[in-house]
Amino acid sequence: MRRGGFTLIELLISLTLFGAVTALLLGGYFQFQGQSSRMSKTIHLRQELRNLESLIRADLTEAVYLENYAKGAEGEIRPSGILAMDLMEGGFNRDQLHLQVHSRGQFFTGFKLAYNPELFEVSYYFETNPQTGLGFYRREAYFIDGPLDEGGDAIVHQLSKRLTQMNLTFFDDQNQPQKDWPGKGGLPLGVEVELTLEGEDGTSQTSHFVINLRPAMGPGVRF
Repeated sequence: MRRGGFTLIELLISLTLFGAVTALLLGGYFQFQGQSSRMSKTIHLRQELRNLESLIRADLTEAVYLENYAKGAEGEIRPSGILAMDLMEGGFNRDQLHLQVHSRGQFFTGFKLAYNPELFEVSYYFETNPQTGLGFYRREAYFIDGPLDEGGDAIVHQLSKRLTQMNLTFFDDQNQPQKDWPGKGGLPLGVEVELTLEGEDGTSQTSHFVINLRPAMGPGVRF
């Protein structure tokens, strides 16, 4: 008469089947976790890219060319409006952008809101720090009294550690593309901006947009 219970063979078969099912379930779980993690990183990259695009777009839209300021002493013509340099670093487009902007400051907290100046300088640029590595920065200077790309009391914020490229193209009065803009003779007709963010896992996101700066603004704006 056979006693109740499992034989050794039956137990081994059961353990083998259980292990196979567990492996399948764990494989599916880890695959789902990996996809979820990649999706989360992609969403964060896209959100950061949208924030940068929104900030740069807002500043470009409010850029003004100051004719009276541009005509300096003794016939000197000072850069005004938009001053941009086409720069390459290690095969990456890392352009610099400097503007005179007619709007309230985005980050300035030194004055009460009622005294927040509505005409100031803004700069966007890349800088490599030995401790923190590559960063993308925004500078706000609340005095129009010196070189457009430096000077004055300024507030600097690091906007991103993951932006690897900013490529700018400007369109002149003949609608011809220019990689630099000298800050003389008024604002360009429009600006084309391309931004590229790269995540820690090597994934990247690119934003591309074009802003028409005239006829809403241009050399006719006077202060």
